[in-house]
Amino acid sequence: MTAPIISLIPPPLRNDARVIALLSAFEAVLNEMDDRALLMLNPANVPEFVMPYLSYEHSLDEFIGPGLPVAVIRTMIADAWNLHEPKGYQEGIEGGVAMLGYAASLVSWWQENPKAKRGTHRIEVPIDKPIWPDQPPASRETIRAIWRMIHAMQRWSQDHALQIISEATAPVVAAAAVRTGFVLQVEPYDPGPLDVPVPIRAGVGIIISRTLTIEGRLS
Repeated sequence: MTAPIISLIPPPLRNDARVIALLSAFEAVLNEMDDRALLMLNPANVPEFVMPYLSYEHSLDEFIGPGLPVAVIRTMIADAWNLHEPKGYQEGIEGGVAMLGYAASLVSWWQENPKAKRGTHRIEVPIDKPIWPDQPPASRETIRAIWRMIHAMQRWSQDHALQIISEATAPVVAAAAVRTGFVLQVEPYDPGPLDVPVPIRAGVGIIISRTLTIEGRLS
């Protein structure tokens, strides 16, 4: 035990073994920490272990889900004001999803043809790359991260439907081939396990392009 910790103990307690043991334990923990890193505020430079503290300091818990890549979290911390200030507005939802790397587009009920139910919105999110490099673009985790952002940004008096638009490459076949159709349905935001039923419809056709577009509507 070093002298500074003893000097913090008031004289009436200086001979109390329990007080000395408690402060010694605190000192041991503090000696293992790099307190200089905790003083760093630039999200681009702080060590990864500091990110949870820095995101908490910027009140970003509702935006950041488990396992979100550190690079995305750094972007959110650096632009935290633009997450909090426009909450409840169209630019907030679109800007929040943009921080995940996708250009979202919000379509209001009166812009639909025919008009949709009053007070509802549809959010289109084209996905051409994954948030997690080792996963496919429209993975379950990616959809959950987008839906979490919308849930945090939306105005509680409004309902939203999320439409995911993703593309996957397919080989060119100059003959009849089996094609499968996918319908992706996800219920409103739920922090629990994500259930994605995928009914498959098979048929025979000719693939004339290398790109297969899959549009999934979440409501």
